[in-house]
Parts: sequence; C-alpha cells; structure tokens
Amino acid sequence: MCNPTLRPVILSLAADILENPKTHLFFYEWRSGGGRGALVPAGSPAVTLVLKLWRAEEAKIGIVSDDGIITNPARPLAGTTEFAKPSEEGLVGTYTVLAKSRSAGAYTRPLFR
Repeated sequence: MCNPTLRPVILSLAADILENPKTHLFFYEWRSGGGRGALVPAGSPAVTLVLKLWRAEEAKIGIVSDDGIITNPARPLAGTTEFAKPSEEGLVGTYTVLAKSRSAGAYTRPLFR
C-alpha cells in the first residue's frame, strides 16, 4: 500500500514522465500488478492510478466537497483544510517542497534521455 505522504511525490514523478515525449509509450503501456493493498486492481492502466492519487489528494486538501462541488471558487486549488492554510513560509506540504526545489533549479538535467 502506498504511504499517503508519498502520493504527491508519485504524482510529480508521473507528471515528469508525461512531460517527456520519449516516455509516453511507457506510461500508456504500464499496467498495475495488483496485489494485496494495491491502490488499483491488477491490469489497471497508469492513468487510473494517477487519477485515483489525484482525487485522494483533492480530498485530503478539501478542494471538492462530498457532492462534487468546488469548495473555494475564488481559489479552487487552495482547498479548505488546515493542510492548505499558509504559514510564515507559505503553503506547507509536499507540493510546496517539490515546487520550491524545481524553481530553484534542482532538476537541471532531464530524468530520461
């Protein structure tokens, strides 16, 4: 089973894979092995895994209510939970850490060639 704190990292990795046209085929060909505690059933494509992780993150942050309505129309990605409340350092969370490292040039070379 995927640790919930790793889900944003997995989403970021999937986004990196999709940004590179040379890796699209690998993403679309990947199928889940399933198994005990898997996030998606055996044979599910990668897009199913990404969407499930995305929806779980939206629920954690409080972006969409139970009936599917965006909770904060003025700032839709801000959410409503404490996770999304800004601190002195800005938004705290894995997304912020990844965004800061990307903007600081931590990813100066491509992951795939």
